[in-house]
Amino acid sequence: MLDKKRIKQAFQDKKITIKSCSIDGQIQYKTIDDVLKHMTIVKDVYKITLENNKTVTATEDHNLFIFQEGKLVPIKPKENPKQIVIIDNKEIKLVNVKKIKQVKKRMHMYDLSVQDNHNFFLTNNILVCNSFAAPSKEGTIAGFTRSRGFRWTDDSLYMHLVQANNYMNLIPPDTNYPLEAVPGPWQPILLLQAMSYALYDLAILWINEEFSYSLNGISLDIQRSDKYMNVAQTIQAQVDTQLAEAKRRLHYTIGLRQNKYTMTYGGFFGPWTSGRMSVKKWVLGFGTQSGKGFN
Repeated sequence: MLDKKRIKQAFQDKKITIKSCSIDGQIQYKTIDDVLKHMTIVKDVYKITLENNKTVTATEDHNLFIFQEGKLVPIKPKENPKQIVIIDNKEIKLVNVKKIKQVKKRMHMYDLSVQDNHNFFLTNNILVCNSFAAPSKEGTIAGFTRSRGFRWTDDSLYMHLVQANNYMNLIPPDTNYPLEAVPGPWQPILLLQAMSYALYDLAILWINEEFSYSLNGISLDIQRSDKYMNVAQTIQAQVDTQLAEAKRRLHYTIGLRQNKYTMTYGGFFGPWTSGRMSVKKWVLGFGTQSGKGFN
């Protein structure tokens, strides 16, 4: 029987390792830093079948590997690789790809983050690239701490909510709801808008990494900012649709507001109808005791 507590502690102590491959093709065991869960609903997913009938399923931008001039070279499923790297009897080999098929998208997919080599072999011996995880809270990447680059502080989350509320208030017709008094039906839209801003911020931080950070000569993942940008754009489109409907209903409500009682014939045409001449005609003949009416 598995001891879950011991496994969890071993993982936290960085004592769980996995078979990996150096850039020059040496088999090594490396520590697992993290287990990652990605939202992948906006990405195409491919199933790659090798000539030995082993398969791997990955998103369009998740790297597999080929071996050229004595070095590992990353390649993506959408680039239609003809061969990919596997391990066979402790040796690196290239196996021909038999078929690449686009399959149904998935809401989430899972990955590992592995130290140093940043790749690992699956149980079917196919070599895949890992996803890069945040360093420990004491570590930094290009000057950005874990809380800045991968998590949001309370202050930054608050600012995203303020920005989202400002955006919603400025969409015509103008509203002036303070953050603490946003109507209940609007609150889910507010949270989605704040989430979109948070993801855009994270994408911007990763743009810097894409052009400056490398591991053993291999780029970390030049598409990483796109992951956050795609999700942010999907959420933003949803917000704009829902907000337009919310503001449309608000517009109708304001347009119907007027005094319950009116002194004019023209008042029923709306709150901006003067009706001054109608008042004069209406009271004519009822005026003063002299019968001269109003002037």
